[in-house]
Amino acid sequence: SPQPPSPQRPPSPQPVATSDRQPEAPPSPSLSSEPPAQTPPNPTASFRATRSRCVIHLLLIQATSTVIERLWGFLATANITALLGCLRRSIAFARRFNADYPLRLALWRAGFLENIPSLNMQESIGTTNYLRVLTQMLLQQPVLRPESLPTLPPGSTLPGAPARIPPRPLVPLVITATDADERRGHAEELLFNEMQQVLANYLALRQAALQAALQAQPAPAPAAQQPAAPPAPTPQQAVLTAISLARQCDVGSAKNAVVFVLETLATPQRISDHLFKGHLGSLYRMLVELIDDDLHEVRLPLVALFGKRIPTALAMAPLSSALPEEAVASSQRKAAC
Repeated sequence: SPQPPSPQRPPSPQPVATSDRQPEAPPSPSLSSEPPAQTPPNPTASFRATRSRCVIHLLLIQATSTVIERLWGFLATANITALLGCLRRSIAFARRFNADYPLRLALWRAGFLENIPSLNMQESIGTTNYLRVLTQMLLQQPVLRPESLPTLPPGSTLPGAPARIPPRPLVPLVITATDADERRGHAEELLFNEMQQVLANYLALRQAALQAALQAQPAPAPAAQQPAAPPAPTPQQAVLTAISLARQCDVGSAKNAVVFVLETLATPQRISDHLFKGHLGSLYRMLVELIDDDLHEVRLPLVALFGKRIPTALAMAPLSSALPEEAVASSQRKAAC
C-alpha cells in the first residue's frame, strides 16, 4: 500500500551574525576632532602687565626706605638679613636687564615706548637702600634699654595694615654687644664690596656713554658738498642717537648711588678712620678717575675726600702698604690741573 507523505519541516532560521559594537552616534559639533582655535596673545596686554609688575617692584623697593628709617629698632638680625637678600636679588635683576642692550632695543623697536626702556630707578634706589642698610649695620651699637627707642602706641600697627588682622604691638629689640658685633662684622665686607662695584659700574657706564655719543655724531660732509639744510637722519643714525640718550640716562641714574658712596666715605661718623684706612687701597684708583667727572654732584664730595680724609689716611699709613704709587702720582697730577 502506498505510504502517506511525511510532513515537511519548516526550514530552521539561519543564525544572524551579531557584533558587540554599538551603533555610532552622529558626531557632536562641540566634540570635533580638530583642536579648538587658540586665541593669539595680545602684545599690548602683555606689555601692560609687565609694566605693572615693574611699577610694583619699584614701589616695594621704595618701601624699604620707610622700613629703614622708622622701624630699624624693631628689626631682628634675621629680618635684616632677609631684607638684604631681597634687595640684592632686585639689584641683580635690574642690572642684568640694563646691561642687555639687545633686549632693550628689541622692546623699543616693538613700538610700545618712545625711548629705550630701562630699570634704572629700580637699580639706583635698590642699590642706595642696600648701602644704607649695610651702613646702619656697621654703625650698630648695643641697645640695652629699648624704651629709649621711638616706640608705637600699644596695640598700633603699621599704616595700611588690613583691619582683619588683630592689633599687635611693636616692641623695640634689645641689642646686646654680641649682636652688635655680629651685625658690624657681617656688614663690613658686604658694604665695601658693594662700594667697589658701584664705582666700577659707574666708570664703565660713563665710558660707554662717551663712546655712544661719538658714534651718534654724523660724519661731516666735505666742504664742497655741504647742503644748505641738514639732511634727515637715517634709520641707523636714529638708532645710534637713541642709544646715546639711553646711555646718558644710565649714567645720570647711577650717579645717586655713587654720591651716597662718596658722602659715606667722606663722613667719619659713618666710616671710622680705621676702616677707611684699611679699605682705601681698593677704592683709590676709582676715586682718582672720578676727579674729572662732568657732574657737580659727584665732584663735590670728592673735595672733602681729597681735601682732608685721604691726606689724613696717607699720614696714618705707609704709602707702599696702603696705596699704589702710580695712583698717588696720578691724583697729584689731576689735582694740579
